[in-house]
Amino acid sequence: MKIPFAGMTAAFAAGAVLIAFLGLPAAAQTKPTQETYKLEELTGDYEFTAEGDTLYVRFFVDNGKLWGAPPDETPEELNPVKDKPLCFDVMVQGTEYYFLKFIRNDQGEIDTCIMSVQGMEITGKKIKK
Repeated sequence: MKIPFAGMTAAFAAGAVLIAFLGLPAAAQTKPTQETYKLEELTGDYEFTAEGDTLYVRFFVDNGKLWGAPPDETPEELNPVKDKPLCFDVMVQGTEYYFLKFIRNDQGEIDTCIMSVQGMEITGKKIKK
């Protein structure tokens, strides 16, 4: 009995080995294990909208650390989350925990921030660098 896909499976396996040997990226190899970034890529003014309300937050770098706050409020230092690139957390005024995740767009620019607080997720878009 002839197995119709046996030859093709061997050919695909040989191709995968050849691709790995040549250093060409295979689909499983293209995903980076950890994303690198510069804090300055995150900075700017972001607009968060939820249930008809809008919150503006400015993120900036000072002394090599990321800070953020709405206009006219005291900035809080955002702490990088270990093993989660582009993720930060902060305890605002010592009482409210926020988790922030910055996202790259299709062009590779960071222009979105997802803020999680009290079980809600609010998406913010960068409106000004």
